[in-house]
Amino acid sequence: MGYNKSRFHSLCNQRMKDSRDLLSTLFTKSFGLISSFGLVVISTFLLGAEGRGFISLTITDAALIAIFSNVISGSSAMYYLNKFGEEKVFYSALFWIIGISFIGACLLNFLHPTHFWLLLSLSIILSTHSLIFNQLFANQNFMKGNLLTLLVQVLFFLVLLVLWGMNYAIDWITYFE
Repeated sequence: MGYNKSRFHSLCNQRMKDSRDLLSTLFTKSFGLISSFGLVVISTFLLGAEGRGFISLTITDAALIAIFSNVISGSSAMYYLNKFGEEKVFYSALFWIIGISFIGACLLNFLHPTHFWLLLSLSIILSTHSLIFNQLFANQNFMKGNLLTLLVQVLFFLVLLVLWGMNYAIDWITYFE
């Protein structure tokens, strides 16, 4: 059995890439955890307990809709990604996201008064983010998926930090409108 130098280098390069992807994912998840805690602290400071409670309830409603939306546009869509093609699966999943988000926002608005357009927008954004993130990970674009996740948290954190630094007085009503 002979020594295959190119196979050895290929194997080493793949292991280095896997290690880089793993470290990138661990860093992103750790930073996301820290920034999420920072978001809670800063938004509570800026908006008070009542404003933070309202935001939490609205985000919970949007996440509930996103869970039902992700039944089809999540792992199911990624399973069919290679069978039917990325474009067809992506647009079908996007259509599902918009439909389920609309139906879910209508139902939750019927059950308790909410800001319909805000809830619809948030649920579409959450589900679309999840779809794009899953598609990037299914295609093994871990760095792009991690950057997408990091970008959302960092931008939100920076905006609140700038508002806090400028002593900008906001309340939960202006936060959403």
